[in-house]
Amino acid sequence: RREAEEDAAVDGAAAERDDPERAAWIRGLPQDDRDSLLREMSHYLPDHCTHDSDHVREIALLVHCGADCNATDRYGWAPIHHAALRGFYRIVRKLAQLGADLEAANKDGYTPLLVAARWGRTKTTRALLELGADFRRRSKDGETALDKAKRSDNAKCTTLLVRLFVQLELEARARRGEPAALPDASASGPGQFGDIPPPRRLRYRDETGRWQ
Repeated sequence: RREAEEDAAVDGAAAERDDPERAAWIRGLPQDDRDSLLREMSHYLPDHCTHDSDHVREIALLVHCGADCNATDRYGWAPIHHAALRGFYRIVRKLAQLGADLEAANKDGYTPLLVAARWGRTKTTRALLELGADFRRRSKDGETALDKAKRSDNAKCTTLLVRLFVQLELEARARRGEPAALPDASASGPGQFGDIPPPRRLRYRDETGRWQ
């Protein structure tokens, strides 16, 4: 949580003051090149960034200097898709803070959450759920994030999403006054539900597929 708070406090204007030469260079680029650079920096850890916090600062600087955090390439991939693919969950959070669309879909219908789940990026999947990404969205092949996680063969990512659906089903049964017949997820052993907490949210908004 402290890490998230520190990343949220990273300011593009402050980053420009720290490195005015790089900021001036970015501002001098054509808009398409700035947008392309943001996508590239969201996909790779830049050579001049020795720590993850430097990477977050670079993203903040690029957006502050005019890069569009929702500009897509020819395949419909925005910077947040690239960050989700690589498992850069801190970059995903920063891009979301800077205005990235959590529900942007590429040409295959993949939202950032679907990308993260398909490639088994557990921390990124959790971050997107906590940011409010819609876990009921489907890609063009009709699959949900849970379907994608199963295909990724990442047990932790799959379990994270299974826990979410179990929790929602229990809440739905409670609202209907029905008994909770599902097993207690918290009693499962290591590698199952026991060592993976559900996404940290306050409450669930009915029928929207979003946490709030």
